[in-house]
Amino acid sequence: MLKTITQTWHISRSLYSPQDIRNQIGNFLSTHIALSKWVHRLQLVAAELIANSCEHRFDNDYVVLTIRMTNYLGKVRVQIILDDKSNVLIMQRYNNLRHAFKKRKLPIENKSVHGRGLAIILLWTDQMQFSKKRAGGLTVKVVKTIYLA
Repeated sequence: MLKTITQTWHISRSLYSPQDIRNQIGNFLSTHIALSKWVHRLQLVAAELIANSCEHRFDNDYVVLTIRMTNYLGKVRVQIILDDKSNVLIMQRYNNLRHAFKKRKLPIENKSVHGRGLAIILLWTDQMQFSKKRAGGLTVKVVKTIYLA
């Protein structure tokens, strides 16, 4: 039986608490995914998407994080979507990120302390898509299918 569950967070720059949002994401994931290692991994993926947005821009009042889980017989498909409305360096950010993930590898300069989030996201997801928003900003969507059997 197909069942889809969606949770959305509007994460305000002025009220952003990394620990609180990680806990909320972890609680949501753990109610729908029985495998604790994937709850933890996807919690980190979502937190890194938010952290990247915070570090590199987070200019506007908030970013929007949506997690959508679709349960199938024997598997769950998890989509994590972050809408970032920032306009600064949008073409450079988009092209660099798109190229790195298209090749499924990161440039050497991103393998230090900075860039570790992208490496985590790349390691623990099946698919990553970047799209430019017409009004400005980026939408980042990651997908992971977890087989339960």
